[in-house]
Amino acid sequence: MKIVKVSIPEYDTSKELNLKGISKKIDHALVKNFDGKKVILRAVSSEAHDKSQAELVEVIKNTGSDRYDPIKKGDRYDNVHDKQIDLFGQTKIIQSGKNLSIFILKGFHVYGQKYHKKPSNKMDIWMVYDRSKLKYVTHYYEKYMVMKRDGYIFRDQNNKAGALLGILVIN
Repeated sequence: MKIVKVSIPEYDTSKELNLKGISKKIDHALVKNFDGKKVILRAVSSEAHDKSQAELVEVIKNTGSDRYDPIKKGDRYDNVHDKQIDLFGQTKIIQSGKNLSIFILKGFHVYGQKYHKKPSNKMDIWMVYDRSKLKYVTHYYEKYMVMKRDGYIFRDQNNKAGALLGILVIN
């Protein structure tokens, strides 16, 4: 498993964000380190956790997930209708010239900001999972009344960390 540090000083949520420019740097790091792989991308903000960025990266390395506290409020989702979902993410084939991260960035910084009415946190930890080691869980998203295919469970519940190809750490 790789830990890849990516410097993006312009990724400062106190200023107006150039999401296309930020996504190009994230995409470049993904292609450089995971080219040709079919993956699931998941991005989180260390600011949303009770741990420092370095501590959260260690937890993810060891457990395979940022969901380390099953009783923490907000650590699970209410719209899964009693279905187990280990993580939410997006399937991608890593290739140069593809838009790999922009949709995820927009989800947090454009659409999420409209919904929450407050500035969003920097998505500074990107998990890259081997797609073959997880399987889809479809679930109903009540807010928009649609079926979604962004939920996944680990095929090997005893080795979640084994599904992790790498972590991008954005500074």
